[in-house]
Amino acid sequence: MFSHLAPKERFGYFTLGMLFLFGAGYVGATKFKPRPPLVVQEVVEPNAPKPAEPAVTKTPQTTKKHPSAAVNLNQASSEQLQTIPGIGPATAERILDYRKQHGRFRSVDELRAISGFGPKKLQKMRAWLRV
Repeated sequence: MFSHLAPKERFGYFTLGMLFLFGAGYVGATKFKPRPPLVVQEVVEPNAPKPAEPAVTKTPQTTKKHPSAAVNLNQASSEQLQTIPGIGPATAERILDYRKQHGRFRSVDELRAISGFGPKKLQKMRAWLRV
């Protein structure tokens, strides 16, 4: 079929053909990327009746009662400390451990030395704490 072409011409056509195939393969591999999944949106007609809400049983949530008076950090027990919003059992124990190691609190700001007390948290509970 290509016998009428000189050997250099055959090599040239072969090289061009191979470059074309490699180029087409490269373009095909880089151009066609996987598509993101198709998102189907629900169409709601304006006057259509709304579907019934599924029955959900609500469990009563326990709410902390705020202490009636400010809690003294130097005298409070773990239970008394836990009445303050933001203080749970673990935090109350850390406060008591700090009090055992360092003695009496000199100010409410000294709570910053305890892990878990940042400026925002301390500001939120400052009204319920005293020394």
